Amino acid sequence: MKVSQTPRVFTTDDPMPVDYPFHLSRVKIGVDQEDIRERVDQIHSHEYLQVLMILDGQIDHQSCATQKTMKKGQLVCIPAFQKHRDHYEIGAEVVTISFMPSIIDSLFANPHLLGRSGHFSEPFLASFFLPSQEEFRCLKPCDEDFEKLLHLVDEMMAQQKESGPLKRIGLHTRVMQYLLILQAHVDMGDWFERDSCHEALEEILAYLQRNYHETIAIEDLIKKSGLSGTLFRKEFKSLTGRSCLQYLNELRIFHAITAIRNSSRNLKGIALDVGFDEFATFHRVFKRIKGVGPKTFRDGLKVQFLGRDPKSLD
Repeated sequence: MKVSQTPRVFTTDDPMPVDYPFHLSRVKIGVDQEDIRERVDQIHSHEYLQVLMILDGQIDHQSCATQKTMKKGQLVCIPAFQKHRDHYEIGAEVVTISFMPSIIDSLFANPHLLGRSGHFSEPFLASFFLPSQEEFRCLKPCDEDFEKLLHLVDEMMAQQKESGPLKRIGLHTRVMQYLLILQAHVDMGDWFERDSCHEALEEILAYLQRNYHETIAIEDLIKKSGLSGTLFRKEFKSLTGRSCLQYLNELRIFHAITAIRNSSRNLKGIALDVGFDEFATFHRVFKRIKGVGPKTFRDGLKVQFLGRDPKSLD
């Protein structure tokens, strides 16, 4: 895969219903789909979980320092906020499924609540966690299961276009069936094994979820954990796949994104609400994580969902 020396970071924001945040698309790449190829070939990230299912041909998927060629019959599971890029070969046919973990369990109101909480529904979503030993999960179901997944994709695509509570129940049932098949092909390994370090860090994660909007010093978290600074940083990265500061910033930006999507509040007020004392810092962190600044992101949502130039809405 050709890698740009200075790749542009951008964000994919597929429209997803607020009451059931799920979106599925299927595309066959031809010479007239160059816009799609260019878009996914840029480094990007999103606040939802995503599955890429290769129906034909091949794509090159890169997450962080790991790159793999994905071929027909394979799937790749991409965690929230994981920067990645995909090079679609001409002839590739790809299904993209994007969703928030809340469709499985309302306990997971945001992807940062996914961790070793011990909640019964958590192993069901383990396929989409960022494991410590690899950058992303590549799955290769047996032919029979792949055909089952493809059949479910066809049904989900049809029901995604329908409205009404009964149609939504049918879609939800098939989403759960799809994920259950995937989960059966994931090696859970030592998922249920806990040690004292992880127990201490789980308390820190719970604290961050409750207090992300407050002023938080990493050194205070280290003291609260009872671990040494070196061990804290090492085990935090092992448990979450990111540094403590990165985790906190992503958590704050997630809540900012939610506020931007669901309200017309002043951006400076949103920045303060999610824990940023300085708007400049908020803007810098937002752009680093999402690829665009908060105003550009909001303007893009107006165009996407209302089909109008944001200037006409002011």
